[in-house]
Parts: sequence; C-alpha cells; structure tokens
Amino acid sequence: MTAESKTGSWKALDIIIAILAVAMVAYQLLSTQYLLQTTTGHKNTHLGLALLLVYLTATKSARRLWPLMLLAALLSVASVGYVHIFQDGLQERVGFPTNIDMVIGLMLIVLVLEGTRRSFGPVLPLICSLAVAYAFLGHLIPGPLHSPDFSFGQIISRLSIGLDGIYGL
Repeated sequence: MTAESKTGSWKALDIIIAILAVAMVAYQLLSTQYLLQTTTGHKNTHLGLALLLVYLTATKSARRLWPLMLLAALLSVASVGYVHIFQDGLQERVGFPTNIDMVIGLMLIVLVLEGTRRSFGPVLPLICSLAVAYAFLGHLIPGPLHSPDFSFGQIISRLSIGLDGIYGL
C-alpha cells in the first residue's frame, strides 16, 4: 500500500468515525424523547455503537495492530447483532446458554474488558476481572466470603446477557 493510499484510507476511517459518533449522539438524544426500543435493545445499541467507536478509533491509533482492532470492531458488530436478533430467547435462557450463546457471551466479555482498558486504562478492567474471578472461585473461599458454586455457563450467561453483567444496572 502506498503512502498516498494509506492517507486516503485513514481519512475515510476518520469520516466513518465522525459519522458513527454523530449517529450515536443523535440516537441518544432521540431516545430521551421517544421510546425507540426495549430497555435491553437500547442498552445493546448503545454498547454496539460504543464498542464500534472504541475499536475503529483504536484501528487508527494502534497502526501496527490495525487488523486486530478492525477484527475486534467486526466481532463487536457480530456479537451485539446476535444479542439484538435473539434478545427474547437469550433472556428466557439466562443461566442455561447454548454453545453459541457461550461463544457470543465470552466474546462480549472480552471485547468490553479490552474496550474499557483502551478507553479508561487498566484499573477498571482489573477490578472487573477480580469480580469475575470471584464468581468462578468464590466457592473455594471459606467463611463469610464463601459463595455458591456456579457453572461456567451460568456465569458467562449472567455476565454477558443477564441483568447482572454487561447489560445490568
């Protein structure tokens, strides 16, 4: 790729980022006045636009890793799209996910943690990772910090789709 075509590509990416940012602001402003979607649908749209902006911006700033950041942007769209299409079924089977639910859930968790790290630094994702580790290992801790033993599927499902994790309060 020549230097001239790279510059043109980065300018096109700048335009795409600007359009997405304006679209996100317009969506958020409009959603304060009109009920456009369900609560989960609204959170999902917000998450999808935010992840897309984070990873497209990272594509530009992490020039050596741009293919990986572009892949993360595409995976964000795919995972949020899956949640959008199947949100009713996902809510019904929280705690009892299918294999594809697990894959999408793991993708969402990783994408959100990495997007948070890129946007806010390492502290918040580290704290969240400790909370996730507690969900997996809390049953091994004696005394008042002991927690029930949850299955891998229950934890991933609740963190990624349920009201306890990414889409939670």
